[in-house]
Amino acid sequence: MSQENATQPRLLVNVVDAKAKSDPQSSWLLYAEKNGGYQTITWKQLADAVNKTARWLDDNLPQEGPGQTIAYSGPNDARYYILVVAAAKSKRRFFIPDGRITSDGLAKILKEIRCTAWISAHDRPSTVPGQQSLVFPSLEDILSEDGDPITPYSWNTVFSRHHPRKITYRHMANARTLTACPPQWIAGLGFCLNAAAYIGLVTVMLPPDMDMSNRQGIMDICKQTGARSIITPPSLIENFWTDKPTFDFLKSLDYVCWLGATLNHKVGDELAQHTNLFSVIGSTERAAQLSFVSNDVKMWNSYEFVPEMGPRFELVADDHYELHIDRTAESDLFQCGFYTFPELKTMGTEELYSPIFGKHGAKRWIFRSRKDDLVKLSWLAKFRATNIEKAIAGHPSVTSVVVGGEGHEVPYVITEPRDRSLVGDHEKFINEIYDTVIYGVNEKDIDEIRIPREMVMLSDPALPFKRSVKMTIMRKEVEKMYEEHIESLYKRWRMTKMHNGVLNGVKGVDQ
Repeated sequence: MSQENATQPRLLVNVVDAKAKSDPQSSWLLYAEKNGGYQTITWKQLADAVNKTARWLDDNLPQEGPGQTIAYSGPNDARYYILVVAAAKSKRRFFIPDGRITSDGLAKILKEIRCTAWISAHDRPSTVPGQQSLVFPSLEDILSEDGDPITPYSWNTVFSRHHPRKITYRHMANARTLTACPPQWIAGLGFCLNAAAYIGLVTVMLPPDMDMSNRQGIMDICKQTGARSIITPPSLIENFWTDKPTFDFLKSLDYVCWLGATLNHKVGDELAQHTNLFSVIGSTERAAQLSFVSNDVKMWNSYEFVPEMGPRFELVADDHYELHIDRTAESDLFQCGFYTFPELKTMGTEELYSPIFGKHGAKRWIFRSRKDDLVKLSWLAKFRATNIEKAIAGHPSVTSVVVGGEGHEVPYVITEPRDRSLVGDHEKFINEIYDTVIYGVNEKDIDEIRIPREMVMLSDPALPFKRSVKMTIMRKEVEKMYEEHIESLYKRWRMTKMHNGVLNGVKGVDQ
């Protein structure tokens, strides 16, 4: 992409049409077919599908003026992306609901945004009584070669504010990339539409029903499609790390990009020695927070946010700083958060970072935790649960950990084993974890927040940890599930404390 083209303000819908004319047979996206193979969608096919969909919307949803709001829900396939562009081209607003939302919650949102039509891939009626419901054609029908005439587009809408401008990308430019991000995520839209249009990224979608923990399946898809890069939540990378052949495969890729949560430091250190490892950070409200990539592989988990984002770091405690985004008129195009919240002049992200300096003295920032990721014990001592969780999860026999203790005297720990069939005696397993990992954590903490042995338990196989779509643990949900187990831990600890005659504080109970 030339510097001249990179600086031109181009709307996504016009870029799609331009690519369909200039390079019609070039690949836009690869998707899984029902027979297990992969099919390529070209830019011409995308443009034709967009035109057909725009006509379909106009025929089925007449609108008195621009701005009609429609919603769509379906399997994770290319129809989401086609509808996004078609909605913009036909002067409509497009809403993608979170698949985890309750029916009542969805109905409330649909009313709030004044949604006029509910579209689904199957005959799933709207949760709003009386709202028009439509069934969208199959992907095969939309891509069939009975294309509609080109739908012209020249309307200057707010969509133009959300696409990259005045930045030339090199990372992953023109790369064929497997993405584990579904269309409901802003990252899915960003990579499969924006990155495809502006930096030539060719994305490979996972089959709609595929489990992200399927290491061999993902490796086979990369080999089958020629994908040399991957975009994924860190849980998949950490899962690959437990199996040498699949982790070696990750090392052989050209790029590995993670997003949505933090990546285990030990895993990242090893992977960064073999491939280009970097992250995308941001939020649905603010979009991506662009950062300069360091040429020092040891800085793989650090950020140097571009000035146009308006970053400012405000000291919170010790060396932890909260990232704030300040509004600046000259950088308005890059600050999507202020489009979402136009009344704000500055925006706190609730994200805490610490400064770090590279080998050439350049100042960068490492993400530490969320500002609200603090557990406050009953006597007001605070600690960061994620720090302890990361340390314990580094044990090869542990796959995940939940640490809590809000309102109690001491913390508790629930560990989930990587392979339950290898656990054997539960008490011996926990003792081994405690002696090799938790003891070291205790040595680094002050006496009063050390973790007693009585407060460590193995997860219940009947109660697997609940996870989000990004495979991050839903801490509050797990705490509710394990409420009785946690109370039993505290009863056991109190009995031990009384037995040992420790009447003041908790110092020494882990000795």
